[in-house]
Amino acid sequence: MDKWTELDERNLFITRANRIESNVDEAINKIRKISYGNINLKNYAEIYREKVFDLEELFKNNGLSYFGQEDSERRVRSAISMYLTTEMLELLEMLSIIAKKLGGLNILYLNKTTSKLANILIGRFVKQYKNKIDEFSDFSLNENLKDILLEKLLDDRYYIYSEGNFIDFYNAMFEVMRKLGFEDVFLELDEEIKPLVVKQEQALQDFKVTETVYKPNQR
Repeated sequence: MDKWTELDERNLFITRANRIESNVDEAINKIRKISYGNINLKNYAEIYREKVFDLEELFKNNGLSYFGQEDSERRVRSAISMYLTTEMLELLEMLSIIAKKLGGLNILYLNKTTSKLANILIGRFVKQYKNKIDEFSDFSLNENLKDILLEKLLDDRYYIYSEGNFIDFYNAMFEVMRKLGFEDVFLELDEEIKPLVVKQEQALQDFKVTETVYKPNQR
C-alpha cells in the first residue's frame, strides 16, 4: 500500500469540505424556499474551508505543514479539526431549529403583511445563527487556542486513547505554537491547562485498569 501523503490529506479535506458545503447549501436553500426568500443565511462550510486554508498558509510560512504527516502536525491538525467540527455541529443544530420552526410558519409567508409577522417569530433563531456565524468567522489559532485545548482535554472518550496520548498532544501543541510564534499565548494558558493533562492521564489510566479487571460474568 502506498504511503499516505500530505497531498492525500489535503485532498481528503477538500472532499469532506465540499460534501459538508453541499449538504448545508441544501438546508439553506430549503429555508430560503420556505420563507419565500425572506431568510438568507451564510454557508458555514465556506468559512470552514477558508479558515483551514488560512492555517495551511500560516504553517507553510513558518516551516510547517498543516496537512503534514509528522506526529506533531497530525496531533495539532486533529485537535483543530475536532474543535471546528464541534462548532459546525452547533451551527447545523441551529439550522435544523430554524427549519423546524419554519414548518409551522410557512403559510404566513404567502403575503407581505404576514411575512413580517413570520420574520418576527423566527427572528431570534435567525439572529442566533448569524451571531454564531460571526463568531465562527473570527476564528484564529492564537485567539481560540484555549478552546482547542479544552475541546481535546475535556474529551472523556477514553476508549479511543492510549496512555500518554494527552501528554503527547500537549507537547505537540506547544512545539507547533512555538514554531508559529505563539509561544507566549501558549505559556499564558499553561498554569490553567497543564493540570487538565495530568487529570486526563490519570482518568485514562483508571479507565484502562477498569476495562482489564476480571468481571464475574466473563468466561
